[in-house]
Amino acid sequence: MLLVQRLRAALEKLNPNCSANDINAVIEELARDRSSMSPIAANEQYYRLIREGVKVKSEDANDDQEDDYLTIQVIDWADYANNDFLLCSQLFITGEKETRRPIEREKNRAL
Repeated sequence: MLLVQRLRAALEKLNPNCSANDINAVIEELARDRSSMSPIAANEQYYRLIREGVKVKSEDANDDQEDDYLTIQVIDWADYANNDFLLCSQLFITGEKETRRPIEREKNRAL
C-alpha cells in the first residue's frame, strides 16, 4: 500500500527538477501490481527501485537511447533528514466495501 500524497510530496522534494509527469511515472511504477511474480522476485525488484531510483523516459526523448532516461530517487541515502518518515500505531484501510483495521495475530496460539 502506498500513501500516494505523501509519496508525491517526498518525490517532489527529493527531485525538484522533475516534471509532474515524471513523478506520476515513478508512482505508477512503484504501485504496479507484482502479484504474478514470486514474493522474492517482487521484493528484490522493489528493493532495487528504492535503492537505485526509478528510471523514467524523459519527456523530450525522441528515441530509446539510454541517455533519454532520468533516474528519480525515492530515498535520499546521503542525508536521511531529507526523507519523510511515518509511524502508525493503528492503521485503517478503506476498501470498496468496508474500512478495516488489520490486527496482529497471536503468534503462539494453541491449536
